[in-house]
Amino acid sequence: MILGFENKPRGCKTHANRDILTIMKNSRGSQASTSVHCIGIARPGMSALAHYFLARGAYVSGTDSDESPAAAFLREKGAAVTVGPYAAKNIPRSAGLIVAPDYMNSRNPEVAAAEKRSTDFKTASETLAEIARKRRAILVWGGRGKGSAAILASLVLQKAGVDPTALLESGVREWDGATCIVGGGQYCVIEAADHGTGFLKIPSAIVLATEVPKDFSRHFKSIEAAREVLKKYLAKAASKGFLVLNRDDHDLSRIGREIIKEGGTVHWYGSKSPERPQETARLVPRAYGREALAVAILARAMDIAPEAVSETFRKYKGPGLSGEKKKVFGAPFFREFAGHPAEIRASLSKFRSAFPASRIWCVLEPHANLVSEALFPDTVASFRHADRVVVLDSVRQLGKRGKAVQAKTSFELTEAIEREGRKPAFAVSYKSQLPDFLQENVFENDVVVFLGGDGTVVDGSFL
Repeated sequence: MILGFENKPRGCKTHANRDILTIMKNSRGSQASTSVHCIGIARPGMSALAHYFLARGAYVSGTDSDESPAAAFLREKGAAVTVGPYAAKNIPRSAGLIVAPDYMNSRNPEVAAAEKRSTDFKTASETLAEIARKRRAILVWGGRGKGSAAILASLVLQKAGVDPTALLESGVREWDGATCIVGGGQYCVIEAADHGTGFLKIPSAIVLATEVPKDFSRHFKSIEAAREVLKKYLAKAASKGFLVLNRDDHDLSRIGREIIKEGGTVHWYGSKSPERPQETARLVPRAYGREALAVAILARAMDIAPEAVSETFRKYKGPGLSGEKKKVFGAPFFREFAGHPAEIRASLSKFRSAFPASRIWCVLEPHANLVSEALFPDTVASFRHADRVVVLDSVRQLGKRGKAVQAKTSFELTEAIEREGRKPAFAVSYKSQLPDFLQENVFENDVVVFLGGDGTVVDGSFL
């Protein structure tokens, strides 16, 4: 028994097992209900949804602009993945549900076509909300550390015999690289995107928040308006369960104290928190100690046996690396999405842990938000675990009402990295200069990490 909820065996016909496919089948008929099309199928969060629907027995198709390890993985699992330009013709006529990332709009031809069809069209957050309503959702949200926290929380619940469902943004080594598991229990761990406000649509009973992303307030009229919306969401979750908040984050600390005064339950973690299970320092790699502390406190609040926590921490393999596609002039290279400074830090940190003796090259094709006025200082400081940084041409990103985001240039970013980070950084034109540059500078024992934001990851086609 955990929090008073009896664990049901897998396959038991309970309210928790009724999901969006069941609802569609009841209202739309069996053929359409079991066919799902995912736009941007290999993107973080979308790959987990695709995997979820496959596990639920649906026919899953999807498209993505680039070939990637995530696309190949889903193809192996049975999804029909099309790589190339987005086009309305890619959507099967039988699709009863079409899902797209929250940040995609009608400028994408598949999104435009989906909006005109009579079939159900939902954003990723709306789809996650449908899944969460049928379970007791544990939402993991924030900036730095949320990926590791979501993985550890899912593994601890598994070890405790809770048989959870989990939809994450990164592959999990213990699951052979999968981003999703589908269990028969009532708990569902959801790793929410740290950009945008889509997570506010997801009903949750437990929230683990690592920090408030610095650009969160830009979606609202003012910082106070943003804080009030976040407080309202967290207070509602606390009324159903509890919160685990990072006390070192100023906004979370303020909001948490206010929720406690209103009768909500908040568990703290961080350097200022008295709740510090000692086993976390011994059993978890140093790079993930703070996230492990948060998960240990989450597990204790759920009355999960300490043995399940310590065993999970002891066997934890670390966050999964993206699949190695090939070698760049003798050096292995990896590809990951990184649309936020926290994601850059987290990605490079795990590669540093995996390759402690190698020289790590970070090749960044930045989303314009990364070099915006608001995030530029954080982006400059996010390359601590890289030895060399190569910045490609910035990707133009449209903001609200179609206006372009004011952004720094790639040259300004490299100059700031060299000045403040004190490490070599290079601004390179992707098509004309990058192959020759890498051939001249990358050695056999180096590791090359390609990072990009919102689907702009370097496709490696020049190789």
